Amino acid sequence: MMLSWHDTVSRSFYESNNEPPMNRLFSSILLISFCLCWHLGQTQDALPVRWGKIDQEQIDMTQCEFEPEADVVILVDYGEWRPKNIATGSMAFRRHIRYKVLKESGTRIANQEIKFLYEGQTEKIISLQAQTINWDNGKKQLNKLGLKYLPEERLNEHWARKTFTLREVKVGSIVEVSYEIETVNSISLTPWYFQSEYPTMYSEVRLKNLLQGTHYLPATRGNPLPIAKKNRQWMAKNIPSVK
Repeated sequence: MMLSWHDTVSRSFYESNNEPPMNRLFSSILLISFCLCWHLGQTQDALPVRWGKIDQEQIDMTQCEFEPEADVVILVDYGEWRPKNIATGSMAFRRHIRYKVLKESGTRIANQEIKFLYEGQTEKIISLQAQTINWDNGKKQLNKLGLKYLPEERLNEHWARKTFTLREVKVGSIVEVSYEIETVNSISLTPWYFQSEYPTMYSEVRLKNLLQGTHYLPATRGNPLPIAKKNRQWMAKNIPSVK
């Protein structure tokens, strides 16, 4: 399931370069700017995930209840868009995703990739962190990666990526990745996917701190999934993986 922001001019580019084929049963929400539908001053809930703060239920989990065969489950996938630079009109997108490894085959989640739009220097990664969390006799063990100077790789004229591999990923590990991307395009914002190759227990995306006169209109397409909506927040729970 996906959340995206773009106007009709850029729509064809995203459909051909960034979105999965519709026969993979993805559903999307499209936010189109400058449609006078949202207002400032709405209060939002507390963040659903905080870096390194793991509750006991996540630690004890050995199986995804709604998809028992899964070897990896996404515990939380959270994203937010907010204004970054008022002078340039740039926006910032921050994502924090947390995985739990349930089976040996799920250790492949150690290999991570973050793609971003390179064409015309449209997007750039401005922060990135990742860590593996394990427990040894009840003692928390952190294995953090130093990613400040991680090089980027050009994929084609449009896209680039950064790749990295987390250490000490094994059955029972919790893997966290957080990054922030700045974009100069405040109209065509990167899609948000609620559904992926892994089952997801909770997924949420928000619009935060919108500037006066900036408004977004939500619209959906694809096969719908149950989404809750509250004060520029879109949330879904217990989302099955894409087969």
